[in-house]
Amino acid sequence: MSGNNFRLVFFIVMLVAFTGGSVVAQHDPPVVVNDTVFMSFGEKRWVNLLKNDYDPDGLPLKLFNSPFSIKTDSSVLVDMSAFRYMSFSGLVRFRYIVRQYPSNGGTGRIGTGYLIVQMANVGVDSLQNKQIKACLSVTNGQFSMFNNQHVMPGEEIAPGDVCSYNYPALGKLATLYTMSLWAGGLDLSGVLHFSGERYRRNGSDFWAGPLSVESDSVTIDTSTVMAYHRIWHISVADIVRHRQQYSVAGYVLPEPIASWPAHGDTAIGQSRYLAPFVDVDGNGCYEPLQGDYPLIRGDEAVWFMLNDHRLKERESSPGNPLGIELHCMAYVFHHPEDSALSNAIFFNYRIFNRSNIDYHKFYLGIFADFDIGYPDDDYVRCDVTRGSMIGYNGNPIDGNDDDPGYGDNPPAQSVTILSGPLLPADGIDNKPDPDSCENSFNGSGFDDGKPDNERIGMSRFIYFNNGNSGAMSDPDSAAEYFNYMQGIWLDGSMVEYGGHGHYGTGAYGPACRYMYPDDSDTAFFGTFCAPPFGPVNWTEEIAGNNPGDRRGLASMGPVDFRAGSVQLLDIVLVTGRGSSGQSSLGVLQSRIDTIRKQFLLNPDFFGSNITLQVNEQMRSNEIKVWPNPASSYIRIGLPQEYFKYTIRNQVGQVCKTGLIPDGGVIYIEELYSGFYVIAFEGTSQCRISRFIKL
Repeated sequence: MSGNNFRLVFFIVMLVAFTGGSVVAQHDPPVVVNDTVFMSFGEKRWVNLLKNDYDPDGLPLKLFNSPFSIKTDSSVLVDMSAFRYMSFSGLVRFRYIVRQYPSNGGTGRIGTGYLIVQMANVGVDSLQNKQIKACLSVTNGQFSMFNNQHVMPGEEIAPGDVCSYNYPALGKLATLYTMSLWAGGLDLSGVLHFSGERYRRNGSDFWAGPLSVESDSVTIDTSTVMAYHRIWHISVADIVRHRQQYSVAGYVLPEPIASWPAHGDTAIGQSRYLAPFVDVDGNGCYEPLQGDYPLIRGDEAVWFMLNDHRLKERESSPGNPLGIELHCMAYVFHHPEDSALSNAIFFNYRIFNRSNIDYHKFYLGIFADFDIGYPDDDYVRCDVTRGSMIGYNGNPIDGNDDDPGYGDNPPAQSVTILSGPLLPADGIDNKPDPDSCENSFNGSGFDDGKPDNERIGMSRFIYFNNGNSGAMSDPDSAAEYFNYMQGIWLDGSMVEYGGHGHYGTGAYGPACRYMYPDDSDTAFFGTFCAPPFGPVNWTEEIAGNNPGDRRGLASMGPVDFRAGSVQLLDIVLVTGRGSSGQSSLGVLQSRIDTIRKQFLLNPDFFGSNITLQVNEQMRSNEIKVWPNPASSYIRIGLPQEYFKYTIRNQVGQVCKTGLIPDGGVIYIEELYSGFYVIAFEGTSQCRISRFIKL
């Protein structure tokens, strides 16, 4: 026997001895076939991952490793209701490992596969006009569709609609990374209540759905959250078609009109009226097959509803929620000939205090993270007169070799406060008082002949650094968020004029409301009607800042926010890109001016499709209400059997009641602008109509 053969025999003998007489054959690896399932946000489903897999040698297979916590040897519970999927729609891939299990107990080989979940999410949609496409979701933070910080090991994300705030609309570049609303105030005991987010990395302060008011508390259950986790998307064209065809035999209601959430479930304490609608027959009920239709703004709109009754996993933790309900309508105009409207997307917020708490020192704020193409070469400023915070490029050419961005002549982006919260009612038409420096002059409703419709504009603007330590870095607690809305740094010092806005970074004072206003505050409103202690012009360039990743906060307040009341907020996002010697900032400012001028002509109903209803006879049997809309009084025409009236607002609150006067004239000067239901009580029946107070 040769030496090689001897060694081979010796090796076999020793192997047999070592293994107890059995030899483990080398098997082929298992064949793992990827699995694909179609699911919706909020859905949970057991999936058998081994259903399509097999072993060439017939060995049994078991699931060896996967990112799912609830599983068996073959199946996993796929849960698409996780927080990280709230604003996501697209593909999610989960990597898993399958292993052979030989009957002799030897070590089997493994194979790797993927469970591919194609996830639909009715809580994600987009709006697009000629120049801009914006991704929207049923969350407080807009445009940023998914936060990769929440991805689990073995999970891969591929959004189906990769957009944020894209300019131009058909491109991949963006000018805004995210935007969100902040709200905070003190109760009568001085306890802070706050809700607000930046990136939802640690949780979410807002979830979908209406709140239930039960005696001294507000509640909401998971089923309500999931039922309202969706966006209603409607255009004026849809509404016109509906109005023309609703009475035609065989007409099928468009789903958003059919499911329009006009009414809450009063049996569980929800508000009677939720999403706005035009009540053609004036009976107080949304009945689209009787001709009623959603009341939207612009030519195309989306509507959704949020609440802040989330007691854990809040980004602004620790903090007490306010008990507010947030109704949001985002809308666009399709006027390609109008440069301003074609480069703008509007947001109308109605914030309802469903709690039993009266808040004072209440502020609203809009947080924005500007990314003008390449995100790390930007500046930020504000424009006091125009009520705007503005992101713009810090270099003449945007981007670098790895991320070219917009290149030459990059655009500028604003978040403009058109009109903020209402001031307390005092029965008079207030006029701007430049000597008092108390009320923002960039709001609406001042000196317009109408009492108690005054709304303040942008009261403060502050910018802070991303991820840095020190007094000017990201807020963490609810108190720090709230301080930023008041112009207070993390160390308790006030924002001061000049430098970087802090006394330790070159500020020369005095304390001020607005950072980096350039020359837009000609009346020195931001420095409380006193000139700065140094140069008036103040920008990041003048301060010597290096361009970088920028974010800012525009806040409005303080105002009162009483239990059961509503506060309002209208904003517009405007983009401008220069050409032919005109700077991007110059184009942007011109467009803001055009939009503000149009908005201030009719702040309460700007862009509303109520124009479809004006001059339309409000019908309810023999009842007539005119003029409609009305500003100071309405006349009533109805049979003599009716003797009493009650006027309610859209949230069901009684605003005025009394006996029907001789002559049928009811004065309504004291009512806020808006939509009202008026009920007439007779000897044997009740009739309802509806009117608009200008």
